[in-house]
Amino acid sequence: MPPAADRTFPWRPWANSFRLPRWVHCWAGLTAVLLAVSATGCSSSVPLPTDGESAGAAASAEPKTESATDTPSPKGKKKGAKKKSGAHVGEIPKDAWPEIWFDNPSGVASETGNTKSVAVNANPGTDSGSTESKGTSTEKTPAAESPAKTAGGSPAAASGANWTTLLSADSFVDETKAIRSSLNAKMQSVGQFNGAYRDIQVDATVLAALAQIAPEYPDAPSWTKNAPAVRDVASEMSREANSVGDKYFTPTKGAFDKLETLMSGSVPPGVGESPAKMAFSSFASRLPLMTRFERARVFLKSNVNTADILKKESNRVIREAGILAALSEMILVGGYDSSDDELYQTLVTGVRDGALKVAAAARDQDFPAYTAALDTVYKSCTKCHSEFKNN
Repeated sequence: MPPAADRTFPWRPWANSFRLPRWVHCWAGLTAVLLAVSATGCSSSVPLPTDGESAGAAASAEPKTESATDTPSPKGKKKGAKKKSGAHVGEIPKDAWPEIWFDNPSGVASETGNTKSVAVNANPGTDSGSTESKGTSTEKTPAAESPAKTAGGSPAAASGANWTTLLSADSFVDETKAIRSSLNAKMQSVGQFNGAYRDIQVDATVLAALAQIAPEYPDAPSWTKNAPAVRDVASEMSREANSVGDKYFTPTKGAFDKLETLMSGSVPPGVGESPAKMAFSSFASRLPLMTRFERARVFLKSNVNTADILKKESNRVIREAGILAALSEMILVGGYDSSDDELYQTLVTGVRDGALKVAAAARDQDFPAYTAALDTVYKSCTKCHSEFKNN
């Protein structure tokens, strides 16, 4: 048989006069391929290139990324896309157009953009990493507000002070006994009163302050049951002893007699009910308290100046230091002028804490610690006196 290029067409004499060009045969073959694709129902989602387009341009026309909920199910594939045995798929030779043939066109079209969504759906409930989905607040919990400071008329008991820690029970008893004895000696006559009325003011004021905290001591003297009345009568006695002469001695002596009756365990006529707690500033002037304050400091500084004396006077030292600590707490929380001032609070607290260290040093017989603590008390006192006035 002659070559295709030399063949003639005997039934069409007009065609034998020329030869068909090669591109005609190629175009006819391509048309047959396209008709076969259409006939087999190929479901490839990748479009074939048109004239002027390259295979790469056709491949780039992939569908946009689908969400996880739109991911095509494998069941949705058309049967026409399955690969047939041999070198053909349907009627199309597999090597007819390798640039555009894919074994799984739908999978290729959806393989980009869904990786993250599929990963999330593969693990339901897993945090996707969004800070909003965590449901955690970044706001800090507001710090708890500190309790409001007690108003300037609040009693010291409301401050929660542990009076037995500041002034031991033994020291409390010894101090109240000493005050009672001192008052008794000074109230024997007008002459004695005239020479000691200022000391009477101090003793009576301190006794009133101690009567306020007497119920805090489990083993307090028997007069503690009348402590509010003792407080009020002692305060009255301090107010009456304001100068010399019979004019002041008489009412002071009347208050003293009632005080003696109360401390003996009885209630004298004319003494009514008294509130259990009152602000220290309402019945105890700060100046007499500070005078007793200074007495204690001078005794500790001047009388106890060696290790041997500290050992010998340890009980008295502990008592005087306890008075310092207790009175410091009273003027700190008792509603006095400047008691809400930050510097005042710092300085008075320094005195109180220093006094506690003095007592601890006396118990331990540690003289260097004793002198160091006493120096702290002195510096705090001096600074406080230079900044604030007593009243």
